[in-house]
Amino acid sequence: MPQVKAAGLKGGVMYTDGQFDDARLAINLAQTAIENGATVINYLEVTQLLKDNNKVCGVICKDVLSLQTYTLHAKVVINATGVFVDDIMNMDNNDGQNIVKPSQGVHIVLDKKYFTGKHALMIPKTSDGRVLFAVPWHNYVVVGTTDTPVNYIEIEPKPIKEEVAFILQNVNTYLQSGISEADVKTVFVGLRPLVKQKGKTILLCWPEIIPLL
Repeated sequence: MPQVKAAGLKGGVMYTDGQFDDARLAINLAQTAIENGATVINYLEVTQLLKDNNKVCGVICKDVLSLQTYTLHAKVVINATGVFVDDIMNMDNNDGQNIVKPSQGVHIVLDKKYFTGKHALMIPKTSDGRVLFAVPWHNYVVVGTTDTPVNYIEIEPKPIKEEVAFILQNVNTYLQSGISEADVKTVFVGLRPLVKQKGKTILLCWPEIIPLL
């Protein structure tokens, strides 16, 4: 890691981890589901839950491209919609309390010249107590992440200037590359569905990463 600042460096720990193409994995999961008998449908929006004896037994959904409506019956309906969990829950019970507290995470993409090492770097504690990653990715390096509470859930969230500035400030504390906002190639933004509980917050699942080109 030739770009890491040596001043004040006392040591480090090396551990083995894995890296994969997340978009390719999503496609492979869909293929595997189909091979095992599943019907995989994209761009289908659930608009209503079907209920029998006060139990959910299916959904009414709409193809957002053709606008055609379908009624689907099922023994089990799984609500795995990330930050949109509460929207589906409210279809079942309008009086229910929201359980998700969304948080926005941002990664920036830089040219590989700013971090030429073959290994990823993890900084265990940033100025706000989070961890920061710099991960070689194809011919680039991905650096992040942030943790910004949001009150409004967007289909395509956008980064705020302060988030990018936070990442740059912290990465420049440990690297001697002198990275500026002008060096950022693109930004990835995702929303984490954090579960609201009294006194603590639990991560429900990792965010979907949405590229903003």
